[in-house]
Amino acid sequence: MKCLTAVVVLLCGIPLAVQAQIAEPASGGERGSFLECVYECKPGAMVGGVSTFKAATSVMLTNQSPSDRVAEVFYFNGNEECIAHSSVDLSAVDLDELNICHSLDAGGITAPRAGLLEISVTDSGGSAADGVYGVVKNVLGRFRVDNPELFEGRVRGLAKYECRVVPSTVQPDVAVANKCSPAPPDVAGILIEDTDDSCACNADFSGDGLVAAADYFFLLACFNQSPPTPGCEDTDLNCDGSVDGLDVTIFDCQAASGIPADPACCP
Repeated sequence: MKCLTAVVVLLCGIPLAVQAQIAEPASGGERGSFLECVYECKPGAMVGGVSTFKAATSVMLTNQSPSDRVAEVFYFNGNEECIAHSSVDLSAVDLDELNICHSLDAGGITAPRAGLLEISVTDSGGSAADGVYGVVKNVLGRFRVDNPELFEGRVRGLAKYECRVVPSTVQPDVAVANKCSPAPPDVAGILIEDTDDSCACNADFSGDGLVAAADYFFLLACFNQSPPTPGCEDTDLNCDGSVDGLDVTIFDCQAASGIPADPACCP
């Protein structure tokens, strides 16, 4: 009892200004709209003529919002030079795991040994939004560059830690815009999670509520891509990894019915 009294007296004797400094700071937690994470892509030996990584990183992006979100991922090397960009669509209450090293490699960009991710979270209209947080998985072992699922490689160690939520007061979006000008090349983010994301199957690519000529010309511009290039993902209407005649059939069905995402037209 004497010890407890002494602690209370000691705390009460601290000036209010000092007490404020040691108080737990307020935090938005996963509701931050801007995240920073570090990653590692350490090159390994050749195995059967195929390059490997001996350290590789993935980031698990979790959408805690009841609305769709888009994670705009900007990749930086160890000198904080902006080297690439990916857009990752996160449906409502969704989890996606983005393989960093393999995404860069598949995009024709030499993955740096270590670097930084800056992730801007927006809603489907492009406005800053919250509701997303990220967890980094840094895996040690031997991982072939032709297989993005790290746990099908030889795993020797694993570390997990959360991405840092950047306060809006530091204007992180302005910082990224300055560092990533001119715009870096887009790479298709390789997702390695096993979650069952629903297929949008919506031929209204312009978002104007109509399935019309403008949407058809956009489909033609993305036609015969396997997998679809960044920006053309929505034209893969049946979500089979290719933009082909099956997607044209679905488009024609929705154009005839006049109903975007008409379930009668979708697989």
